[in-house]
Amino acid sequence: MSNERRYVVLRHEGIADPHFDFMCERGTGALLTLRFGTWPPRDPNHFEQLCDHRREYLEYEGAVSNNRGFVVRVAEGRCTVESQSDCTVVQLDRGLEIRMAHKKGAAEDSRQSAAPGEGGSLHL
Repeated sequence: MSNERRYVVLRHEGIADPHFDFMCERGTGALLTLRFGTWPPRDPNHFEQLCDHRREYLEYEGAVSNNRGFVVRVAEGRCTVESQSDCTVVQLDRGLEIRMAHKKGAAEDSRQSAAPGEGGSLHL
């Protein structure tokens, strides 16, 4: 199964641990969100899966509520999501590929966190 979706990469600054949030449309209207330390990532399979974010972040730049810094858009475009037998592959229009291994017994909850360096299960 393959389909095209919008994505955005936001630089999250003004906090103790600045990072990049990759956000990709889900079929549900929410945005799958992966945290990377660098962008483009040195290792696109080294990420932390965060809870889903609101669709507004596809267009938003500015302050984050509750004094949690601010975000600046550094990339946006379209990506293709393909589910394979052992992993899910997100191919960005800029040629970057993010591979997320399917883990046996992984929860179907899209907000499950993957430890940095482990990748994670992607449920789109």
